[in-house]
Amino acid sequence: MLGSVPVFQEFEAEAIMVLCPKCKSEIDVEEEELEEGELLSCTECDGDFEVTSLDPLELRKVSDEEEADDEDE
Repeated sequence: MLGSVPVFQEFEAEAIMVLCPKCKSEIDVEEEELEEGELLSCTECDGDFEVTSLDPLELRKVSDEEEADDEDE
């Protein structure tokens, strides 16, 4: 008997689902590894987003110019 303990409790504590601001697809993210300034990529639309805030979680679209600047450093 499982009782009242949620079956996916451990999974929920480790990973969160983020919706892509561009195409609304799910982006899998490890919550414990998420930091401000981190870049996330959507596998569906190839959009790149920067984490600008953790609480609440906010993402900002990264322009192609910003990506090129980051690669040069």
